[in-house]
Amino acid sequence: MLKNGLSTNEAEKRLNRDGLNQIPEKRNYRVIASFFNQFYNFLSVLLIGASIISYFSGALLDSFFIFLILALNAALGTYQEYKTEQSLLSLKKMTITQVRVIRDGLEKEIDNRFLVEGDIVHLEQGTIVPADIKIFKSWHFEVNESALTGESQPVIKHESDNQNNIIYLGTTIVKGRVFGEVIKTGYKTRFGHIAQSLNQINDQKTPLQKKLDIFTGRMGAAGILASLVVFFLTFIRSRDILESFIFGICLAVAAVPEGLPSVMTISLAIGVERMAKRGAIVRKISAVEGLGSITVLATDKTGTLTTNRMVVEKIAIDGKISDSKVNIDKSNPAFRLLVLNGIMCSTSSLIYKADKSYDMIGDPTEGALLIYAREHGMDIDQVRKSWQIIDEAAFDSVKKSMSVMVKNNKDGYVFTKGAPESVINSCTHWLNNSRNMKLKTMDRKQIIDQVKSLARTGYRTLAFSYKNSLKGNIHQDQIFLGFVAISDPLRSGIQFAVKAALDSGIKVLMITGDNEFTAAKIGIDAGIIKENEDVITGEQLDSYSDDALSKIIGKVKIFARTTPYHKYRLVKILQSLGESVAVTGDGINDALALKQADIGIAMGLSGTDVSKDVADIVLTDDNFATLISAIEEGRSIYHHIKNSVIYLLTTNTAEVFAVIFSAIIGIPPILTALQILYINLVTDGLPALSLAFTPQSKHQSKLKWNHAESIINISDFRYIIGFGLIGSLFVVISFMIGLRSQNLSIAQTMAFTTLIFLQPFILVDLWLYQTLIISHLKSLKKTILLAAIALPLLIHPLILYLPFFQRVFHSYPLNFEQIFMAFIYACGIIIFTEGRKITSLFRR
Repeated sequence: MLKNGLSTNEAEKRLNRDGLNQIPEKRNYRVIASFFNQFYNFLSVLLIGASIISYFSGALLDSFFIFLILALNAALGTYQEYKTEQSLLSLKKMTITQVRVIRDGLEKEIDNRFLVEGDIVHLEQGTIVPADIKIFKSWHFEVNESALTGESQPVIKHESDNQNNIIYLGTTIVKGRVFGEVIKTGYKTRFGHIAQSLNQINDQKTPLQKKLDIFTGRMGAAGILASLVVFFLTFIRSRDILESFIFGICLAVAAVPEGLPSVMTISLAIGVERMAKRGAIVRKISAVEGLGSITVLATDKTGTLTTNRMVVEKIAIDGKISDSKVNIDKSNPAFRLLVLNGIMCSTSSLIYKADKSYDMIGDPTEGALLIYAREHGMDIDQVRKSWQIIDEAAFDSVKKSMSVMVKNNKDGYVFTKGAPESVINSCTHWLNNSRNMKLKTMDRKQIIDQVKSLARTGYRTLAFSYKNSLKGNIHQDQIFLGFVAISDPLRSGIQFAVKAALDSGIKVLMITGDNEFTAAKIGIDAGIIKENEDVITGEQLDSYSDDALSKIIGKVKIFARTTPYHKYRLVKILQSLGESVAVTGDGINDALALKQADIGIAMGLSGTDVSKDVADIVLTDDNFATLISAIEEGRSIYHHIKNSVIYLLTTNTAEVFAVIFSAIIGIPPILTALQILYINLVTDGLPALSLAFTPQSKHQSKLKWNHAESIINISDFRYIIGFGLIGSLFVVISFMIGLRSQNLSIAQTMAFTTLIFLQPFILVDLWLYQTLIISHLKSLKKTILLAAIALPLLIHPLILYLPFFQRVFHSYPLNFEQIFMAFIYACGIIIFTEGRKITSLFRR
């Protein structure tokens, strides 16, 4: 069966039995479910409760308006999530591919989804492995398993090696070709097991969601308690249960900032659009502020901090190590033969494009040698045409080297490359200063010491030798040429990105499958650690209990030789210590940690489908530096939402105190329920929303981040209560002046108008915070804030003078003198807002 493969009939039976060779979706996005999920938060439940109370008390218009705003908010959130889901679908690269399979004794190409267990496949260099496959015949075969294990170095696979004769779905063939038997497909593959385990991890709430849940819970409890107190106070005084209900409803409506869900949703949606323009696709709208709230950024190395494209950094010939960028005498025999060795003793290739750029196919290390040769003027295709490969001894784990026999019209050589210790052991001489000299013991020691020194700083070293005769044992009596040091360089801008993160108070960790020396070098180059800082390996992690690890994790920034479980465990421990953790990654191995993290960030170009599916944010350009602008955007949105909450609560506090005051002294409600609702939804909501479109003031952009701090801290609370009381004072004064007319409608309308005039002063004060209004009048003109202030003021005359709105809001057509008095009372708050700033300046 192995020779002929499966028959078509047998393949169909197995397909029907096992299903398609694909990983089932963890969950399907549903618009209806997304819509109803928008209501699954305490604030929305509170508003629904307020609407129901309004309905049964006869305030049908109030009830309608509350439900309307909730429905609009839910529709907006659903639309944004739908858009981001579609963006992700268009981003996916790993779609349907073709695979070569033997069936009915013939080799053919089929859709990889139709592979079944027992199929015989023929795979070549550059192919992504379509299932878990057992090798039964291979040629110079190596696989890059970095997507699965995090280890960037290719792994040699061979049918005779029982420990290394299986290749896994999602990995990439970098060298050679193979015939193998499919042993597992779909969810039964190693890839599939990781995908299935993701279902056992619950979605994490973002820091702002957690803070708002706590805050709105407390606010709701306080609002309910205050409403009950006002209800009983009113009932004791008047014995009128209807009047008591009206007061209670007024206070409930005043206590709840009805515009907050819309302000949050639209602010986050704006953040989504801004991040998309910067190359970050947000899959979950709440991740916008969540990214701004992170305190720890845990990143992979390969393909995230680095390019995953090996580069020759140093070259050692004539016993001296030189930087690869230094001009080298190209006539030097050792240099010329070493470069020729790198071209011929290789199975990799450079594929040139129309724009003269190129892609590397094959082993990244061999590709680095080809690129180095090209940069030094070698025409690789022409060189390979000039030399004929007679025979080849493939690389294996015993010799740790590979050799080729080549000849042209004049010469014949044996070229060998491999691990320095192995290559040097086959050499009796070396080229030194263009002379063929005996390789003495002291010379060998010097070379090995140089190699070890470079290895300790994270370089991968590769040595070269040759033999100028095709006769005899090719592995004996060779001449040593030199060695190169190769690294996977940092992406452009990584140092700046890491520094910006550190300056923002974010701790940057590297969690990688690579060895500790390579990890340390990249960490030092990126600015994550300084020299001599500790690096912990996966083996060391296994020796620590969770409690012991919790005590040292704050002192360690790099974890090397880790497994996917190690990464997942580290994220959980960091979260248990109160950290908000973001994890970046692109491989299958990163998926568990991406899912567990507060914010998971996947790479859009190099990332696997599993990593993208579980991530909160996908970087379309794979650029780690894009994260910094995304974090800044997230923090900006967080501050906007925080200021919006303070603004809404300050005006609501003024309303609450006004209602309580009227209940205590036994006068009619200073504001009607619908007037309060209108203020909360329209004249509060639009200005609060404008903060999302307004650039942060210089003071706000320099504010230090405090993750542990509540969304409303003590200082904010004092501001809300203080200016809420002051605002309510001016509203009450305006009401009492209006009440002299013996017309309740005039008094309520004057109080209503005073509160609307108050709001712009509080809004601008929050935007500027520590600077005087007069010094920012010009910059205010350039912001959308001005339009948000002007619009409610322009709408207000319609409420005062149009009969329909007079009936709806119980408003009265005030004369000029009454409007002017309401404005003067509102202006009184400027004395307190600017006085606070002047006092603060003198204290400094």
